[in-house]
Amino acid sequence: MVALSFVTLAQAAWVRALLKEQWARESPHARRAILAGWSASMTVLLAGFLPVFTSIDRLFPAWAEGWDRGIAILWAFLSILLAASYAVGRAITGMAGRGGAHSPARRRFLGAVRWALLGAPTVAVGYGTFVQRHRLRVRQQKIPVAGLPEDLDGLRIVQLTDIHLSPFLSVRELDQAVAMANETRPHLTLVTGDLITRAGDPLDDCLKALARLKS
Repeated sequence: MVALSFVTLAQAAWVRALLKEQWARESPHARRAILAGWSASMTVLLAGFLPVFTSIDRLFPAWAEGWDRGIAILWAFLSILLAASYAVGRAITGMAGRGGAHSPARRRFLGAVRWALLGAPTVAVGYGTFVQRHRLRVRQQKIPVAGLPEDLDGLRIVQLTDIHLSPFLSVRELDQAVAMANETRPHLTLVTGDLITRAGDPLDDCLKALARLKS
């Protein structure tokens, strides 16, 4: 509820600034579109956040609740970045417009800066969501330990963490991670939660995949 309240207040401040800007331009259609967009945003947030209460969670199938929550968290994060980018863009154009003569070229440049600031969070979040999260890789870390017995020198430990097998991580991707872990030929394997995100996620499939770990 704290997170939902924070996101709601941030979006309200952003919407207020947008409405004020459109009011100055006397654009009622734009104002209605902004209010409709905020209503849709609040619907998405409520659909994703309210199932944390058990009584509401029971009304949704596991797959639907997983997608609802994922989309709501993603939109909440993106909307905060967009609101911050909008505020920075307004500050930049406000400072640039003080005490100087305006020109069409300068106005186009400042407009491009504002659009770039708004586009950057969308591109970054979209890349992380749809591209980067599927690119599994092994990260090697050497950990020197003072006074380590010689028999333990070169001990290889592999760790799989934050699996969260759910609609956002498939069994195929988990099998790939297990295969990558086995390729390191570890002496010891650690699996540190979470295995799944919520009740109803495929815990048995997760355990079957992890049973193929070798050390």
